Amino acid sequence: MEITIAPELTQVVPQASLLVLDYQAEVTFSSPALQAKFTKLGAKQAARLDLPAIAQMPQIAATRAAYRALGKAPASYRNAAEAMLRRLVKGQELDQINNVIEINNLMSIFSGFSIGSYNLAALSGPITWRPAPEGTTYAGIGKGQINIAALPTLFDAVGPFGNPTSDSRRAAVNFSTAIQPLMSVVYSFSGAEPLPAMATIYARLLRENIGVTSVKARVITAAGSTPV
Repeated sequence: MEITIAPELTQVVPQASLLVLDYQAEVTFSSPALQAKFTKLGAKQAARLDLPAIAQMPQIAATRAAYRALGKAPASYRNAAEAMLRRLVKGQELDQINNVIEINNLMSIFSGFSIGSYNLAALSGPITWRPAPEGTTYAGIGKGQINIAALPTLFDAVGPFGNPTSDSRRAAVNFSTAIQPLMSVVYSFSGAEPLPAMATIYARLLRENIGVTSVKARVITAAGSTPV
């Protein structure tokens, strides 16, 4: 599915980039081994970080700066990576949802990148990443209608479906006994340089933990799409 970054985003945040991973998987409960990895990393991050340190992590700091540049208060609309790490530091557990989302969240609390995973069958291309216009809302996962105006949001032919703060119900990854076409998106506001290494780690986790056999990864910048 074609994905581009709109000029109205890169004019404000020139370093805005995406890592996109396309794959197929059966969405089930996480294995005990994956749950253990998730719990172990969460405990490690909680032990080494405090709230000020979370905001200073390079990828989180870049996301917060991008939100301010776009006119969105980062403390009111916390990016997902920051929100999860704050919960861990406060001694709160993170919900374990399904195998695909556990890897999504594992990579997020490891790296500081906010990440969204989406059911491609629910989307109609092409996809554009751009600031949501004033008055834009959608039904968030586990939430009611969310005001996403000015947030850097993914839009398909139907409308908005995901951003670094909260994703829509429309493209949510839900349990299924059938193999589903899926897409995980790493949101970067600090450029594309760290993304190929992220792709390698992410693909390995998908293969080792949920039996994914093929992952197609690409980096999206203002200049276009590059396979990695």
